[in-house]
Amino acid sequence: MFRTIMLLFGLILIQMEDLSAQLNPYNFRIGAGVGYSNYYGDLSNYRFGQFPDWDALGKMYAYNPNYNKTPSWNLSLEQRLNASWGLIVNGGQFGLSMSDRFVDKDDNLIMNSPNFNRALNFNTRVRDVGLGLVFRADNGKILRENAILAPYLTLSGGWIQFKPKGDLLDSEGNLYDYSGRQTQTDGIFETDLSELEASSNNGYNNNAFYLAAGIGMRLRLSKQVELYFQSDIKRTGTDYLDDVDGAIIDSFDNSFQEYAAYPGNYLKPGINSNRGDSPINKDWFFNHQFGLKISLF
Repeated sequence: MFRTIMLLFGLILIQMEDLSAQLNPYNFRIGAGVGYSNYYGDLSNYRFGQFPDWDALGKMYAYNPNYNKTPSWNLSLEQRLNASWGLIVNGGQFGLSMSDRFVDKDDNLIMNSPNFNRALNFNTRVRDVGLGLVFRADNGKILRENAILAPYLTLSGGWIQFKPKGDLLDSEGNLYDYSGRQTQTDGIFETDLSELEASSNNGYNNNAFYLAAGIGMRLRLSKQVELYFQSDIKRTGTDYLDDVDGAIIDSFDNSFQEYAAYPGNYLKPGINSNRGDSPINKDWFFNHQFGLKISLF
């Protein structure tokens, strides 16, 4: 998919390289980016403390191949409103994953993780579509309009769709035995958690709204082409990206559903049975990407 997009952009560039400078500034920008996404919620192996928490901010950006297995991508169309502001429509797909039995980027099992014995895990693919505003510093007032390097800010909101899965069975189809502290999962997320309804007796909606803010830096390569780097923070309207909320589950349809809800050792139905944080604490995720934008018309 990404290679196809880059090929199309290359063809556009070949056709446009002879256009005259009178077309600057352009009315539209199309963009494509690729990167990775990090999740923050009930299964996070860290918590934000007093602001500014530099350690937590560093983990927000950290790349871990054990949980950043799927690249995230984003497409955008921006219409210039004036020298400073633009209206942007964007859509993307983001891979999120985490486990209570956290494994660092060097493949070390971290046994002092906050909820190590709870032993929950998830993997989900989030799709979104949104609308927002972008403020560019290369507006002729803060920086000149043809600045080679310039920052920008974005504010947006939109809709996400997600479907979490869990790694509940080993390669032979058996339940994991978490009585052993060294037990690790095989990384194959074979169970649809939303259909299993182990987190809520009534299930939950796989669609939700989100609000987002982003900061980026553009590098001007030519009159019409720019390379950009951008980080977004997205606050979702759901607590179920990870299939975990603070609800107490005390009745089950079958033993497998009970195991999915309480696979570890210290959580049991009716005894310390809050599976996660307070339900009012919604899930967040952070997306970091780089890509190209082409100015048109």
